[in-house]
Amino acid sequence: MGYAMGILQTSLTTGGVIGPLVGGFLADLIGYRNIFFLTGGFGFLAGFMVILLVREEAKPGEKKKSAGFFSNYRFVFTSSTLTAIFVSSLIVQLAVMAIQPVLSLFVERLQPSAENLSTLAGAVFGITGVSSLLAAPYWGKRGDRMGYRKILAITTLATGISYAPQGLVTDVYQLLILRFIQGLFVGGILPALYTLTSLNAPEERRGGIMGITRSGLLIGNVAGPISGGFLAASLGMRPVFLFTAALLIAVTFAARKLIEEPPH
Repeated sequence: MGYAMGILQTSLTTGGVIGPLVGGFLADLIGYRNIFFLTGGFGFLAGFMVILLVREEAKPGEKKKSAGFFSNYRFVFTSSTLTAIFVSSLIVQLAVMAIQPVLSLFVERLQPSAENLSTLAGAVFGITGVSSLLAAPYWGKRGDRMGYRKILAITTLATGISYAPQGLVTDVYQLLILRFIQGLFVGGILPALYTLTSLNAPEERRGGIMGITRSGLLIGNVAGPISGGFLAASLGMRPVFLFTAALLIAVTFAARKLIEEPPH
């Protein structure tokens, strides 16, 4: 299961690679406003492809009664493991997204006279996706052998450690190297979290519970940029990297203690 999650994760990381690189290049080429129209078109195309091409086939003669919305919420938040997974997902995404509003400005500060600055900032974003794309299937496969809780601990700890020196760099190329190293580990976090969620959820509730834990990621998507922007405005951009590192290292120890992994 972990290997399959890792493979699926590559689709997200591939988008993470192509998006910033193409977006940065096109921003220099056609301007910022047109990027919004392009993004909307891609979103429409993705939805159209899902409608046409994705099929969900039930087993013959099988009819399952799905649990209710509030019932699933009670199930998640009365389970210490699923609650820990939800909170870990939220904090991980908050930490990763806290850098987003800062990173382009940080690149500009490191390389103020660079030509094609948007392209360079896109490369700094995208390099993490490249290494994550390479590493995600590996971590998924290792999780199948070593256990997903252990992989979650390794990847969150290593990602946290890789964030700290990013706040100390003096050159954009140092930042590129550290972002590449970060991606080698961050690509293992979400497959581990998704697989642990699936293993701890009864089959008849799995879809609903996966949706609830996914909402933790979405909350992190909202809270992360707000937190990072506020911290950068208050203390400067470099402390945001240390803040992110501290959050991810805290998740490492909390997850190791609170998340249980059933036999599989």
